[in-house]
Amino acid sequence: CAKGLCGPLPVPAQVTVGMYHACARLSDGQVLCWGANNNGQVGDGSFELKTLPAPVKNISDASAIAAGPRFTCAVHSTGTMSCWGKNAAGELGNGTTVSQSSPVAVKGLLAVVSIALGSSHACAVQKDGFVWCWGANTKGQLGDGSMETKAAPSSVKDIADVLVVAAGYHHTCALAKLGMISCWGSNSHGQLGNGSGPTSAMKP
Repeated sequence: CAKGLCGPLPVPAQVTVGMYHACARLSDGQVLCWGANNNGQVGDGSFELKTLPAPVKNISDASAIAAGPRFTCAVHSTGTMSCWGKNAAGELGNGTTVSQSSPVAVKGLLAVVSIALGSSHACAVQKDGFVWCWGANTKGQLGDGSMETKAAPSSVKDIADVLVVAAGYHHTCALAKLGMISCWGSNSHGQLGNGSGPTSAMKP
């Protein structure tokens, strides 16, 4: 019991790791992070290294979390998203390139069901099966038909009915309902799986 209330204590429900930091989502929706914090990736409002788990500010209803090398994102129970940490390429999705030590809302996203974070880009799948990506795009990893960095979500072209998305260093892949996998971005090592040589694909 705590503060006159009795019930099951929150326990870790998910863990994710970045380059030098880690985060855990608790069963009650809280998020704790620890480790390197020079870019604010711990999300506690500071830029100080944390050797013990620290509560992420203003998040009490997380349903999913993901960590990139130097930034972190969470999906709220409402289907909206927040991100924090390094933002040099707009990877926080809030329309700026200013790093944040506390969570900021990703612009315009609703009903998010799956997220993935790459080196400096992020992607989200909405309940309707459409995919949105933002951040660095020098290799076409946003899949929007351009190679322009986007500080706010941009729609991935020519793809629908997606269930989940996954992000690599400079490339992204998505799994659709019928079992089809589509990939886009850097193909320097054949990571797009399309049989072609070292190129970049701007869309799936």
